[in-house]
Amino acid sequence: MEVIVSASGEQGDPKTTQKGETAFLVGILSLVHVLLGINRKQAISGLILPDEMGRALLKYEGDIGRFLRLAECIDTGEFAELAEITEELSLTPSDVWTHQRDAYDWVMRRV
Repeated sequence: MEVIVSASGEQGDPKTTQKGETAFLVGILSLVHVLLGINRKQAISGLILPDEMGRALLKYEGDIGRFLRLAECIDTGEFAELAEITEELSLTPSDVWTHQRDAYDWVMRRV
């Protein structure tokens, strides 16, 4: 998610950097419920989150919420919805693949 946000904004722009960091954190928090074995709403209920993050995590609202849903569709193989979201976000399948590959590359450089 951070890679997609960063690629969609201007390099070095503090707003793009902040939005990318928010997207990264939302991505991490989106899986906390799995670790805890409870639903997502319960998992984040005790956290004080900016409205944008809460709406993204609970309702897939806003750009970051849509990026989160896009990532989940990739993970779960929900390709029809993935196609809808990529169109909604003005991304091509090639863009999605490039960003996904860049994210994998980033992870592998840190292993």
